Amino acid sequence: MGPRGCSFSGFSQPGDVHAAFDIPRGVEAEGWLRMRERKSINQVLYSSYPSIPEIDAAKDQAQMDAFNVSEQDLLAVALGAPARQIMLRAEEIGPQTGWKDGYLSMEHGFCPPDYDEAAGALARSPGRVWSDLCERMPGCVSRGRVRESIAAAPTIEGTEDVIPDQALWAALVALGMLCSIYRFEQKYDGQDGVNASTNPTKLRLTCRMGDHLGEELLGIPLSIALPYFQVSRRMGRTLPHLTFVDQSSYNLKIKDATSSYPYVARFDNIELRWPMFGERAEVAFLKGVAETSASFQHGPDAIAACQEHVMNRNVEGLLHEMIRLKEILERMSNAFHSISTNPNAGRELRAGSAMGSLG
Repeated sequence: MGPRGCSFSGFSQPGDVHAAFDIPRGVEAEGWLRMRERKSINQVLYSSYPSIPEIDAAKDQAQMDAFNVSEQDLLAVALGAPARQIMLRAEEIGPQTGWKDGYLSMEHGFCPPDYDEAAGALARSPGRVWSDLCERMPGCVSRGRVRESIAAAPTIEGTEDVIPDQALWAALVALGMLCSIYRFEQKYDGQDGVNASTNPTKLRLTCRMGDHLGEELLGIPLSIALPYFQVSRRMGRTLPHLTFVDQSSYNLKIKDATSSYPYVARFDNIELRWPMFGERAEVAFLKGVAETSASFQHGPDAIAACQEHVMNRNVEGLLHEMIRLKEILERMSNAFHSISTNPNAGRELRAGSAMGSLG
């Protein structure tokens, strides 16, 4: 038995495990139990969602936050096993579910194992319309034609029969950024770039809008509002929203996937997949943010190793992993230096005056 109070599944327990869990004879128990449940955590916790009227009836942020599962429920699902078991389960279920619970693996930590997988799956589906739109956005922004371009797009639904699970992350990022840039031009009325319209303040779009999908999508064309709503719910997001991680860490292309030391997504080894403005400041800032996160690539594995050494009371092993974890954490602060305010820094230039506007 393990130490008092220890729930480490690796320790033995009295009784017949095969009989208790109905495991076939001759089958390795631990592996069979881990493979039996194939649902993602999002599928378990978000089996149903509140209706649109219920969401719209929320009056304050506390009521909005109540639509998400409680931290206690999340911990009850996620912490049913030590850190290593959670990572093993994530590696097994993640590729089959499109990493709905987020990326987690021993080798890549919270980073995607393959940065091109989701974008490639999206490009092979009808959702390619959204990725193609994202690639055109810098030109559309410069001409003040963002809203017209998005409004002219066909309506592709974000359901499972249209968009596969493997494309969900790319779809979420692309649709979220399209909604965001649409709002930007709507606020500034196309005057941020060259205005191609004779009278932009009188722009009238005849397409259907996603007003019935909730306040977040009010005034957004149905061509992106509907799939964004559907994809967000498939990913466990009750309210559609774009996170900072979406537009930085999950919006990257790797130049050389074999160049992995000390971590893959280094500033000089990544490119922003879908910049909205195409400006050096935007690209450098989001790449810097992504690298700061990517520098912790091997952190989860080190944390799991620390836990294992604690359970085994291996002091020397724990000390070794703690030193390794300290070195990983020290890299995170160094990643900030990839953003330079030196006007002669070329592609790495990040003007200080623009930090606030893009951040």
